[in-house]
Amino acid sequence: DRPLLEVLLESLAAWPRLQGTRLAAGFRSRALEAWARSQANLEVLVEPAPLGTGGAVGWARQGLTGPLWVQN
Repeated sequence: DRPLLEVLLESLAAWPRLQGTRLAAGFRSRALEAWARSQANLEVLVEPAPLGTGGAVGWARQGLTGPLWVQN
């Protein structure tokens, strides 16, 4: 009985080539930030304003190079 997000992130962490995970958050972002502190290789990016899916992906991609996996 764990949150779905926790299960998904745990399965992503098992991928050997994955270097880290960024989570773009708006709704309940502070609760996600508090939870993420206990997670390895997880960065929570708090949206400055509601950006929608496409906007959040573009915003979270800043500073990244190489392949990118997006999940909505």
